[in-house]
Amino acid sequence: KSAVKDTMRDWLDEKLKTPEPDGELLYFNKSNESGKTPVFPDRTFVPYFRKNGERITVANREASAFLFKNGNKGELELSTDTGEFKDGDVVHVVFHYYRDNKPGMDLHKLLTFGAWSGGAVAVLRDLNKNDGAWAEADGIEVAFSATTKQAIIPFTIQSDAFEKYHKETSYFWVKLSAPNLDPAPTDPPFYSQGFWLAG
Repeated sequence: KSAVKDTMRDWLDEKLKTPEPDGELLYFNKSNESGKTPVFPDRTFVPYFRKNGERITVANREASAFLFKNGNKGELELSTDTGEFKDGDVVHVVFHYYRDNKPGMDLHKLLTFGAWSGGAVAVLRDLNKNDGAWAEADGIEVAFSATTKQAIIPFTIQSDAFEKYHKETSYFWVKLSAPNLDPAPTDPPFYSQGFWLAG
């Protein structure tokens, strides 16, 4: 709190006040120039893709049993390391094709999601702002209607997915965000927990 009204000039002139040891912790931005008490997320989210009921991890993702082919079924698992998903929570899952700036990620040409009893799943367009594309469906919104520690959402790889994506060399991974939490937790990219589309 002792930093309220400090300026860049104060910093350059080495005139910043010494913080009080037991002073209130605030964060500052353009919308909160007088400081705002931070709210730390009490939950972290972790996604996994699953095949045959098992999680795909960096240790097994290249094993033949965990490679996806046209028409294969799988699941997207959303879990919480701490806390739980609550009724009314909304989570965005952004899909990436190799790199977060690589265009061409289109869920309609990769897979379709099945029904999930714990809430609603909607496919969204242009959640990834880094790939220069805006017309393709590259993510989903998961809206929870019950409190739970885990969501398992079924999907089926499209029967003609190989016509859109490179056979043997297509890797998909995700990022998560929770837009209705304040502040929204920003989880790291989950590159290592993706899956391969392979013939």
